[in-house]
Amino acid sequence: MRAMMLVRSIVIMLCLVLPTTTAQEALSADEINEIEASLGQNKRQHPPGFSPVDPDLVPPIPGLCPENGYDKVSADCTGSQKYRTFDGSCNNLFHVNWGKAIGPLARFLDPDYGDGKSSPRRASDGSELPNPRLISSTVTIKQSPVSDSFTALVMSFGQFLDHDFALSPESLVVCPDCVKIGECDPIPIYDDYFFYEETECLHFTRSRRVKPANCAEFPKEQQNIVSSYIDLSMVYGSTQEAVDSLRDLNSDLGLLRSVPNPLYPTRKEYLPFDDNNTMCAEDGDIKCGLAGDFRAPEQVGLTSLHTMFLREHNRVARELASINPHWDGERLYQETRRILIAMWQNIVFKEYIHLLIGTVRANAYDLFPRSQGRMRNHYDPTNDVTILNEFSTACFRMGHSMIPPSFTRLDKFYNVAFDTLELNFAFFNATHMFDFDQGGMDSISLGLTASPLMRVDHFFSTKITNQLFADPAEGPGSDLVAINIQRGRDHGIPGYTAVLKKCSTVEIESFDDLQPFMSDDVIGKFKDLYNEPTEAPDDNNFGQFPYFPPRPKPTVINKRVQCSNTFKIPIVNLNKWKEN
Repeated sequence: MRAMMLVRSIVIMLCLVLPTTTAQEALSADEINEIEASLGQNKRQHPPGFSPVDPDLVPPIPGLCPENGYDKVSADCTGSQKYRTFDGSCNNLFHVNWGKAIGPLARFLDPDYGDGKSSPRRASDGSELPNPRLISSTVTIKQSPVSDSFTALVMSFGQFLDHDFALSPESLVVCPDCVKIGECDPIPIYDDYFFYEETECLHFTRSRRVKPANCAEFPKEQQNIVSSYIDLSMVYGSTQEAVDSLRDLNSDLGLLRSVPNPLYPTRKEYLPFDDNNTMCAEDGDIKCGLAGDFRAPEQVGLTSLHTMFLREHNRVARELASINPHWDGERLYQETRRILIAMWQNIVFKEYIHLLIGTVRANAYDLFPRSQGRMRNHYDPTNDVTILNEFSTACFRMGHSMIPPSFTRLDKFYNVAFDTLELNFAFFNATHMFDFDQGGMDSISLGLTASPLMRVDHFFSTKITNQLFADPAEGPGSDLVAINIQRGRDHGIPGYTAVLKKCSTVEIESFDDLQPFMSDDVIGKFKDLYNEPTEAPDDNNFGQFPYFPPRPKPTVINKRVQCSNTFKIPIVNLNKWKEN
């Protein structure tokens, strides 16, 4: 059941790409040759006689840095290990620390720090890049067409998936108000219509930095404190301490902790309350839910998915206990977790990935799980699965454009029987899951399955550009787009033009050269913001401001020129995958 999902390789199909035709058109001969060449190159890179199960033929790698959490050795792992570890170690039995939690992120491109070591990225002449809030308020638009093929569940599902394999913690410092010092790098606000006389800055703390995997002093790298695998770490946790805090150790049924429905105790349970969440809007005894990832209460759609997996774990555990009364609580817990991870992986690859890239390309890259016939053996222990910094910090944040300004709540007949829930009232708010007069969690979940998805474009709701995590909810908050841009600089993520060159050898010498890749409207706005085209779009904008023309057939994102000639890795790396 253990699987090594190379999420980082999906980057080629999601973001490190250039716009051309619509996603569902048939593959051209050149595109087919490109895919086949890429997959063929992956096979030819091994020496004659290479076998992915022969440890003597697995090429050695440089020593990894123990102080970065690479503290496991091969002796700690066994080939007969039945259950995957919580921190992701021992998944690859030859490189046991790859993909492990609390290690540094990997890179597609060399980092572009201002000082070449760790300071935030600057312009090519050494000056400050444009103000992130100014970029956000200038480039983003307030209206967006909705998809006629996808629902808002795609957005919440994508966030749920993202929280499974990526979390870079901020530095543990207390920042003074609007003072740039040390790890505190606030975003100044000047003459802003929304924040006028409310605040002088948007607060920003730099991500925690560590040595890279090879233990060199510089350039620094950011941490990923969850495993890089698709392993439901956001449900179960990535550390033993987190795992133990979520288990119901008072029973011998292998259950996860939960709280009963306060009005109807015999009905389905909810996430256990998190007494330490200081961001949560509470009501009496109702508190935000505790899960394997602290971001579970970020918004109500995400909380609903966490609650569904909690309920499914406990349902399966009880079923297994009735079938196997001789199993103890530990085995029931581990077997249930094993089943749910397999279910989760199957949903991601069978139901989700093709929505992003199109069925044709999902088939071309052999991404669909097989239910019968010859099973695949793509596993290659020389492929490192560690999440790419560009993917987690920029690329997959394209999903922020999908976030709706409000949640529609429906009854069981899919009728709009309850009040619309505005997004700014849905951040870290425990009350809505238990607001049974408004349908509770069920009305929110049903609404996600019926409400149209916001298109991936340069539209961002003002609920996340003006009121992100606002307290009080109707007041000013933060700006997610500005924070993303600042985070890209913090991580030394190179600009969009560097990605174009890496992926396609395209050289951008003027703003006009960007016309094949984004709209004239966006280019015009960037011209007003930047001095040189190599500084535009800004660090994160390649993940947020591409132009997506209308699609005659549905996918969430469009076909791009893919980076398969520079990514010498298989699309999926399988170890004891569910099919086996």
